Amino acid sequence: MKLVIPYTPHPGQAEFHRSPARFRVLGCGSRWGKDRACIVESIRLTAQLLGLDRAFLIPRVHGWFVAPNYPLAAQLWRELKAFTPRALLARSPNENGRRLEWKGGAVIEVKSADDPNSLVAVGLDWVFMVEAALISEEAWEMALRPRLSSPGRAGLAIFNGTPKGRNWYYHLYLRGRDPQYEDWESWNFPTRCQLGPGGELVDHPMGNPYVRREEIERARQEMPDRWVRQEFLAEFLTAGGARPSSVAGRGSFHERGKCAAWQGGRRCDPDTPGAMEGRVRPRTFGDKEAIPARRKALHVRAFGARRERYREMRGRARGAGAPEVGLNSPPEKSH
Repeated sequence: MKLVIPYTPHPGQAEFHRSPARFRVLGCGSRWGKDRACIVESIRLTAQLLGLDRAFLIPRVHGWFVAPNYPLAAQLWRELKAFTPRALLARSPNENGRRLEWKGGAVIEVKSADDPNSLVAVGLDWVFMVEAALISEEAWEMALRPRLSSPGRAGLAIFNGTPKGRNWYYHLYLRGRDPQYEDWESWNFPTRCQLGPGGELVDHPMGNPYVRREEIERARQEMPDRWVRQEFLAEFLTAGGARPSSVAGRGSFHERGKCAAWQGGRRCDPDTPGAMEGRVRPRTFGDKEAIPARRKALHVRAFGARRERYREMRGRARGAGAPEVGLNSPPEKSH
């Protein structure tokens, strides 16, 4: 059974869909199409995983979308239902549990991160965190990350969201820019336009061509510059409004220890993840020196084999009777 989803990815979305990385971070501007791309990717991944011999897993494929709160989860649920072909479903969508049950034994659920303690007790093939910059760090580290380590599960994660300063989401983004983290890949694309040499708006090749340039120009006239740079240009800004130099170069990291601030009654380094929430973490995600060499080696060995299995799964032929989901071709470059 071959199904084609009514979705035509723009060039930036097509690059995201081609990535074989286990952990992917989409730090892009508002209205870039992050949620839409993740919904379609979830359908493709679930169909591919159903083609594997995994009858010992219950359910055979299990995936979660996690949104920061229930209003965002409701919109995500509406789009997920709209884009999932009805021919794939075993029964009608479960509105109370926001759950889709596929033929063949796949289950996709939409969750809220309002209470991280509720995001436990199951093993997952994939988790997609929507607007991850608005979700607490604890929800990922303490609740969701362990869900991806179950034997037999693919254990994939995708984080999307518009930048919100240099919080924990920014440091996840840095992992995908560091070649030493082979399991990770990150992208940082504006909504549609970037600033040219003279400050004018020019089209970015990976921006969303369906967003009108005039709309972004109007936003520049009506909104403070900082919010335009964050929401439309997708810049990871510091507390003072500057763009970190580490974002521009692949493999570079944020500079630490140059200044200090008082937050929540404590003296803290604003470059430390979690500092803006009034607490200090003992290390940063992107600081290689803070991770002991032995722990780094264990990390590489533990996830190297899982990454190879995932890449093999992406490349092998689908099993007999498994649904095959395709996409329309990307559009030509707009003028």
